[in-house]
Amino acid sequence: FTYGLTTPWVAENSGPGDSVITDPNASSNRHPTRLDNYVLKITGDPLNPRKFYQYVPESGNQGDVFILGGWAKGDAVYNSGNSVYKLTLGFEYADGSSEFQDVHFNKDTVQWQYASNAFIAKKDYTRLRVFMVYHYNGNEVMFDGIHLYKGGMNSLTYNKRGVVTETSQSKTT
Repeated sequence: FTYGLTTPWVAENSGPGDSVITDPNASSNRHPTRLDNYVLKITGDPLNPRKFYQYVPESGNQGDVFILGGWAKGDAVYNSGNSVYKLTLGFEYADGSSEFQDVHFNKDTVQWQYASNAFIAKKDYTRLRVFMVYHYNGNEVMFDGIHLYKGGMNSLTYNKRGVVTETSQSKTT
């Protein structure tokens, strides 16, 4: 977030103080070393959802593979099972339907953590959305180094027991 929110991040239900800041404890809290100290801080609200999202003007085909990942540091709280602390990739499909797939962060740590996951488009899509989500939570969270990669990696197919049954190389773009 070196350049703030000048890129088209959209705030949904943002609260006072939700903004790009310099990590105030960067030297003592093990901020990821390859990232600068500018982070998106979201202040939780146990009664409301909080998220920022960005449209990605990328269309493609069923079977395209994406990796969504990023860093976060939060002091999440449990709120009757309603609290959410994650990244989400939204597919907007050519048939008008949508699908959302998640990368969850561990609520049981207050340290910087990295999370990522691979997703495969189930249908042809017209665009994507990337979300940073901190719904129905207390305290603050900081996000940094959010990234989305397409293609250039192997796609894996698993059976019901979690064993890889097929691999294929996707297109690189």
